[in-house]
Amino acid sequence: MPANIFHFSEMPPEERSLLFQVPLPEGAGGNPLTRLSPDGRWIAFQPTAERPILVRALDELAARPLPGSGGSPYNFFWSPDGRSIGFGAGGKLRRIDVAGGPATVLADDSTHRGGSWSPEGVILFASSQGPLMRIKAEGGTATPATTLRQGEYSHRWPWFLPDGKHYLYAATTGPSEDHTTIHVGELDSQFDKIIGEADSQPMFSKGHVLFVRETTLIAQPFDLRNLAITGAAVAVAEQIQRQVSYAYAEFSATPDGLLEYRTGTNGGLYRLTWFDRSGKQLGTLGEPSGLGNFQMSPDRRRAAVADSAGNRDIWIYDVAPGLRSRFTFDPATDSDPVWSPDGREIIFSRRSERFGLYRKASDGSGTESLLLDDARPIFSASWSPDGNFLLYIVRESSANDDIWILPLPAREIS
Repeated sequence: MPANIFHFSEMPPEERSLLFQVPLPEGAGGNPLTRLSPDGRWIAFQPTAERPILVRALDELAARPLPGSGGSPYNFFWSPDGRSIGFGAGGKLRRIDVAGGPATVLADDSTHRGGSWSPEGVILFASSQGPLMRIKAEGGTATPATTLRQGEYSHRWPWFLPDGKHYLYAATTGPSEDHTTIHVGELDSQFDKIIGEADSQPMFSKGHVLFVRETTLIAQPFDLRNLAITGAAVAVAEQIQRQVSYAYAEFSATPDGLLEYRTGTNGGLYRLTWFDRSGKQLGTLGEPSGLGNFQMSPDRRRAAVADSAGNRDIWIYDVAPGLRSRFTFDPATDSDPVWSPDGREIIFSRRSERFGLYRKASDGSGTESLLLDDARPIFSASWSPDGNFLLYIVRESSANDDIWILPLPAREIS
């Protein structure tokens, strides 16, 4: 008689979340970047200027410096086996072994904006402007890995997907976050697909794409086969610290679902603050927001400020009452406000499919007029005291800004 074989189904183990705090070690910067290693065993901290990277095993109580990684290292990333770290320092992309030893220079990289290291030994890295670059983990010649679309300023914060062939990255329309989209790219291919919008870098962990919108950390299901978002966004954590100028937020994750993030009351926002000449704080103007570049009016009664909280627009602050009003309303990115010598007009930069310099009455009346447009990034800088000329910046490359002079037509303000 044959034996009877029974299988008793087992209940799947209950998934439990464990939440704990990791204090910043002594020597970490005031607003340091932190990164979990892929295996979740280590966490690395960006240090104060000139000091080396700090690394701490999560089963230990203290962090230790990583000798050889000094020179103000920043925006580091782990190798897939957790044995090495890539980072920017001194205008170079470098790598160093966690076990010790000197750092190795891989490539020139004057303004490093993140990197990612594939299991096959390919490193993608980014500068503040231009496409993602590609290089072997042993070094060599760096070559472009992506191509900017019309209106894009930079590709940054790459993140390899599990197959080591596809990767996520953020694309911005200006030198700060401005308008940021999340893309999927592919090595050795022209494949490039937009999968959403965000206010930070993207990462992938346990079947989800992670990113920040405003100050909320969000997870969305992501199909690796079809390279597509497949479900609704779910809020994971609130009040995430952001580096608005870099389209970056303070979180990192491992492939199997371990997540670390840093919160703060200001959520990476900023506030206009008055100081006297001795450095003593005298007061504040307005509420914390995504403030960027600003300029006071010649009579010091108003301030024109670029604000990225929501759509990037220019706002006017009246200093005495502390009130503000919106000055630009276009869905494109507006920034770099410059006052006329008499305070009656403002010239500003706009970045959409092309870059433009616009002129408008400072009281908000009337319509804005286009002074100049260009396919290259252009930014208003200074209005001459006689009112006849504008200094503006033309960005030819990530390492080359030129100053130009634009003669201004006369304009009557009623």
